Amino acid sequence: MGNSMFMPDRLASLGWLTKPVDFFNQHNKRRYEIFARGTKVYESEYSVDEQGKDIFRHTEELAYVIGTGENGATPIVRRGNFLFQAPISYYSATKSWDLSPNFETRDLAFNLPITSDCVG
Repeated sequence: MGNSMFMPDRLASLGWLTKPVDFFNQHNKRRYEIFARGTKVYESEYSVDEQGKDIFRHTEELAYVIGTGENGATPIVRRGNFLFQAPISYYSATKSWDLSPNFETRDLAFNLPITSDCVG
């Protein structure tokens, strides 16, 4: 487990982020996007109107990714000295991005704290 946390720029070399990811969750009518700009990687949660214009968009820079990749990996954002789980994760079995654990029933945005138990 010592190698279970890595920097987000490694997502491309793993083949998990070769182009921007655009994911729609029918349950909460939210869209999610993961994209790279230079060496930085970002995740957005957003909603659009009937014309495709943003109603809202919240974007966070990914600070870390946690997971060995055996089952998948979850991006983490950092605000000050606190870590939060990002809304979508990569799942190795399906080779796709989908809602992160705990997000399948609730829209938690970027507000689910990562505790020391989770990282440890």
